[in-house]
Amino acid sequence: MASLNSCDFSNLNDISINSSLPLCQRSFFELLMDLELPHEIAEAYKSRKIETLYEWQDECLSDKRLLDGENFILSLPTSAGKTLVAEILMLRETLVLKRNCIMIVPFVAIVQELVLSLSKFEHNFDICKANVLINSLIDPASRLSSNIGLVIVDELHMLGDGFRGAHLEMCLTKLLRKINPQIVGMSATLSNLPELQRFLGDAHVFTTEFRPIELKQLFKVGSSLCSVETEKEEVDLGSKRNPEDPDGIFLLLNPILNERSIIIFCSSKEYCQNTCRLITRNIHQKQGLLSPFRFNSRGEVTCRSCIQDLTAEERLHVEAAFKEGVIRVICSTSTLAAGVNLPCRRVIIRTPYVGRARLTKGKYLQMIGRAGRAGLDRRGESIVMLKEAERIWFMEMVKGPMEACNSSLEDAYLLEAFYLDLIALKVCQSIEDLGDTMLNSTLYGIQKKDDVFFQLNAILDRLREKEMITVKNSSQLLPTLKGSATFNANLNPNRGIVFFSCFHLIFIVIPLDVQLNFSARIRRASPLKSMGITKSDIGRQVGKDYQPDKKSEKLRVYIALMLHQLWNEKTLWDVSKMFDVSRGWIQNMLQFLFLITGNLHTCRSYKRFAEKIPSLWPLKILLPEFLRKLTSCSCQELVSLMAIDYVKQSRAQLLYNQGFKTVQSIAETEPGFLVKALNGHLNHYETKQRIH
Repeated sequence: MASLNSCDFSNLNDISINSSLPLCQRSFFELLMDLELPHEIAEAYKSRKIETLYEWQDECLSDKRLLDGENFILSLPTSAGKTLVAEILMLRETLVLKRNCIMIVPFVAIVQELVLSLSKFEHNFDICKANVLINSLIDPASRLSSNIGLVIVDELHMLGDGFRGAHLEMCLTKLLRKINPQIVGMSATLSNLPELQRFLGDAHVFTTEFRPIELKQLFKVGSSLCSVETEKEEVDLGSKRNPEDPDGIFLLLNPILNERSIIIFCSSKEYCQNTCRLITRNIHQKQGLLSPFRFNSRGEVTCRSCIQDLTAEERLHVEAAFKEGVIRVICSTSTLAAGVNLPCRRVIIRTPYVGRARLTKGKYLQMIGRAGRAGLDRRGESIVMLKEAERIWFMEMVKGPMEACNSSLEDAYLLEAFYLDLIALKVCQSIEDLGDTMLNSTLYGIQKKDDVFFQLNAILDRLREKEMITVKNSSQLLPTLKGSATFNANLNPNRGIVFFSCFHLIFIVIPLDVQLNFSARIRRASPLKSMGITKSDIGRQVGKDYQPDKKSEKLRVYIALMLHQLWNEKTLWDVSKMFDVSRGWIQNMLQFLFLITGNLHTCRSYKRFAEKIPSLWPLKILLPEFLRKLTSCSCQELVSLMAIDYVKQSRAQLLYNQGFKTVQSIAETEPGFLVKALNGHLNHYETKQRIH
């Protein structure tokens, strides 16, 4: 038995990269040559310090079945190197086989990371929702579908994640039935592999327990730090406690805080905020770590306690600072475990809960998987803080089986949209086709065969009642004009019905500011009161992450008032103060309106809907300009810079970050100084053209 001071986590600090790691015997260059990839690819990887592969990667990339285009599931631990295999497969598909690839990822944050890495190719790529892209490829009028050779699905276990999982299942089913490309799914947390294999067309499974960095798993009960593997005590943290820190979290931070990064997972946003305040009040940070933060009047550091309250740009700065070691500790909810690639030395889970629900094994493995990443650290550690009463079920969870990945495609509204997609795309042209697709090509049908038969006719009847489809000769399925428009707009059939009325066009063209001083009235909340909306109604909704649902109709009015202020070129800062909500909350709300690239997805959907309905011709004409101006609401500070020829959003952001915030500031700058400030992103000739 040892005290914290005497052992200083020596058991943990002795962890290092296994000297007998199973590395590939042949060189990385030889492998790429065998795959017929050009020499430049090897040089590019060499510049990233990747010159050899692990044995499992070489074995996988040498598998004839994989190279012949058969479907695969890669089920491996976090940090095993799945992403590198996916990259090489996509390079081979595009450069050697001359076919296109699609990569499907589940979270906006991951997409943003990809966009950032590809930002210099702004004019040559785009990001869109997978369902919209796949629908456009499968559309009979499209000529691109036959050129899709490979689809990579990251985080395949997200099939069981509610609404997001249902849409992923829809996408994969349509791909398998119509285009039939090679599909490679990747995940670290899968259990019911036979069902998933059948769903993906008898896919092969490649699995291993290999992890390049050893991960030491511990749990804390009282003053004892115990091994998850043996359940024996390894460190006695001592009985002394800081009154402000009864759980003893500082004892878990201090040994490595000055040298390594730590992520603390909390069960709720409020718990994150309280933990962050606790840490900033009690930990004496180095002066070098304080520079990125603002100071209050007493000279104390003020800290952002929850990453969800930050704008996307602010989050990028926080993430970059964390990766560079400027910020040592991040407190987050479980979303960060899968949504952002932030590796660290130590993961601390303050409570074994996500919200009020008990931590599942899948979530647990995702969280601790942040610790100890190959190429970034030499070891990894995870610590779960438990009460004595939680110890038994926690150990049962850790040592028990992984929870099954079950289909989320059971909601009637989702099934309506899915059936309409299949019929409009001519994937299914008869009731028999639809039944066969649902039974044999969906995870839902494989897992719940009886439910498919029960719901099939009921869903078709509802679509007929809503005039979305017609049935000819008792079995032939055809979309109606309304159904085609709803599909074209990627709307749910229920939204399509509502929008079919011209009342919405009238609503759009009525000015919102007729004889009303909104800024004054908002503060008194009289417009809201006259509509039967109280401040408490708004407060209950604004306190949450923005999620559009049936309970948020009153919030929609409040959001409309916010959007009106942004329309009138108020900044996020101004609107945040006016409505007393965080900038991050406003931007999160706008993400449900805007795609990653800044385009208003809802407006584009309505425009596509109007293209199919002759009577809505005015909407087709009005919306493009409406879309253009509303798009600029998401980046007000860049609008004036984007008015310069050939200056798009990413370049405008670069100029803005370098201090060029107006057109005049650029016009008054010497070309040479501007070239230097932009670090070579523009040559001297281009810079001179912009200035003149």
